[in-house]
Amino acid sequence: MRKLILSLILLLVATACQPAFAASFDCNKAATPTEHAICDTPELSHKDDVLAKAFATAIGGLSKAATNKMRNDEADWLAYVDGDCTDDGKPLTSGEYTDDQKACLGTLIDNRIKTLEDSRMLGGFRFYLTSKYAALVDPDQVDNPEAYTKLANYDGSAPLIDGDDDTAMAFNAFILDKAKDQLALFAPASTPDGLDATSDTSVRINVNEVTPARISLKVMNYYFGHGAAHGGTDLGNYHFLISKNRPMEASDIFKGTAWKKKLLDLAVKQVRAQLGDNLMLDDPSTLADLVIDPYRWSFGETGLEIQFEQYEVTAYAMGAPVVTVSWDDLTDLLTDDYNSVVYGY
Repeated sequence: MRKLILSLILLLVATACQPAFAASFDCNKAATPTEHAICDTPELSHKDDVLAKAFATAIGGLSKAATNKMRNDEADWLAYVDGDCTDDGKPLTSGEYTDDQKACLGTLIDNRIKTLEDSRMLGGFRFYLTSKYAALVDPDQVDNPEAYTKLANYDGSAPLIDGDDDTAMAFNAFILDKAKDQLALFAPASTPDGLDATSDTSVRINVNEVTPARISLKVMNYYFGHGAAHGGTDLGNYHFLISKNRPMEASDIFKGTAWKKKLLDLAVKQVRAQLGDNLMLDDPSTLADLVIDPYRWSFGETGLEIQFEQYEVTAYAMGAPVVTVSWDDLTDLLTDDYNSVVYGY
């Protein structure tokens, strides 16, 4: 019994000599207000630990070049975080984080952890990430003590294939080009100077499905104009054909041109049935160019799924509807090898 009590006392003494909370860095060397906020706040310290593990997992098994790319992006993210929870976009040099600033920091860490989860092995490809971040002072809000949007936030992430073969090179060029269209920060040698400082934009492109024939990706582009009642989200899909090393085209699924009108008619029929009295569509022909765009398509077991954006066919509160047009209704219009594109065989 005496040995047990002595052991417990020694354990308690040893524990008392340790830092109060663990973090991914040495809290004894914490120097900045950001580091102190993490070390002194149990919740943030825990999130920081998870972030460290997420990053270590995200770079596991990568080539040296891909690892260096992700390390550089992580350094950019850390610099972004250091100023993003302040009023002027600059890191605090003294003082302490407020509760609101700590909450802001926690949200940024949570978002980064989620983003890093997209760096993974899937379908025989090792995907890793390219990411961009920026924060700009909103000139219309910076002097308003009541404003909660004093900074305009921009962030984006997109997957790349770790490799130098033809498929990896073609896929990466395709994704970087599309990422640039979604967020100007992805353009080579871009700077935040030309961005709108009165709105936020968050772009996430992630791998949704890999079959023997294609890589399909989901796109989410969220935007929020400062002062608006709510933000908005644009959703879409990119499809890359592996054997052909190029983006999928409508002609890979449909033959001829008659399919365009029939697909429109079927899509309108489905959206009417799905939304009922909530449908807001005076002229169905306004959807003609939308429903034939592969960016709007995803592939379901029973049919072609077509994505509509907010406001296109219904009120904002109804979200962004997806309708499914049965493959059976499209049979005569499909190419002979559409199955290989859709299902991978």
